[in-house]
Amino acid sequence: MSATKILGQFPEPRLAQGFVDFLRAKGVAARLLPQGPDVAVEVALPAPDWVEAAWQHFLTHPLDERYQEASWQSGGDSPSPFQYAKGSRLRLVAGPLTLGLLAVTILVYLSWMMGYAGLYNALAFPRSLTDLSLGDSYRLVTPILLHFSLLHIGFNLLWWWDLGGKLEKREGSLHLLLVTLVTGFAGNLAQFLATGPAFGGLSGVVYGLFGYFWISGLLYPRRGLALPNSLVLFMLAWLVLGFVGIGLPIANQAHLWGLVAGCALAALPFKRAQ
Repeated sequence: MSATKILGQFPEPRLAQGFVDFLRAKGVAARLLPQGPDVAVEVALPAPDWVEAAWQHFLTHPLDERYQEASWQSGGDSPSPFQYAKGSRLRLVAGPLTLGLLAVTILVYLSWMMGYAGLYNALAFPRSLTDLSLGDSYRLVTPILLHFSLLHIGFNLLWWWDLGGKLEKREGSLHLLLVTLVTGFAGNLAQFLATGPAFGGLSGVVYGLFGYFWISGLLYPRRGLALPNSLVLFMLAWLVLGFVGIGLPIANQAHLWGLVAGCALAALPFKRAQ
């Protein structure tokens, strides 16, 4: 493209690609460009008058079906979709807190695999809340670091890297830390009250992040934290299946109350970009 114009930036490349495909389907040359942790939508000039209005509609309704339909229709016929520069995906998506907790969780799991149970015992939820000392209060949250199989840790860390990384890049490390601590504590406490202290995993936080993204997308779509409807249905269906019973040891209360806490945090009036 020779003469071009940047319409604006958006934090989620997959959703922005749908808007670009929509423009291309209407005959407007457009592409995505890297812009820090976000992407910029660039269009060729002269552009039709309606393009600006279409961009504003996308910002407020990024999950509009017209964009997904445009991507499906474009298939492999459209120009190559945006990709981050080689080797930069990890750096752009995951901030220091995301990567740090990911690394610590892996190290804790490896210690358990090598037979060192002392660390797991030190990080496990306390057996009683009445005798809990201030020095041991960290154990109300640290069960999020405990995992008991490769599938368990792999599933949770993939979601943590994706959702946690996006939230950290969008709203900062301190905000991600707040969401992690609140949803982790809420999920852990609920699971303890339901089944006792024998549990662990990051899935309560994952559901908390899911709830945070879900409600943010409904209430504040310009924040760019929306999730596809298909993913929302999948996560809610998995939550229901856990309560119905599928023969797997699932921390259902941690999932449910982590989700509730994440939804509540998303609705609170924090200072945020809209």
